Amino acid sequence: MTDIIYTHIFHPDNLPVGIKYENLDNIYKYADNTIGHLMITDLLDYHVDDECNKIINKISDKLAPKGQLQVQSTDLLQLMLSVSNGTVDETMAKIILYPHKKSIHSIYDIEKLLLKHNFTIINKRYINVFEYFIVAQKNEQ
Repeated sequence: MTDIIYTHIFHPDNLPVGIKYENLDNIYKYADNTIGHLMITDLLDYHVDDECNKIINKISDKLAPKGQLQVQSTDLLQLMLSVSNGTVDETMAKIILYPHKKSIHSIYDIEKLLLKHNFTIINKRYINVFEYFIVAQKNEQ
């Protein structure tokens, strides 16, 4: 089984010790049921919903039984609330919704997607005003 793997659309400048970066194409090259822990940040926002479904399905194949998946990204509903109540100004909202993203989800969208692909939600919470964080575990087949 592998160490903790982190994937994102762009390679990060710094990663904590013990975490390995792999782009999504490399994740797909891992043997099925071999990844113990995978972290993704903002990755799904760069894909439309049908692609997100395929990505989670492939990730599920690669995760070991009871392997963990952490998902973190901007929550659309929380961002809209933050803009409307003045917690986040228009300039910050534009930075968050930069043009390379193809979609933005709510925590409920991602939870529903993970449940559909045989994950159990271990933990879900907001980590700031507008970002969600989910830890899910692949169910045994």
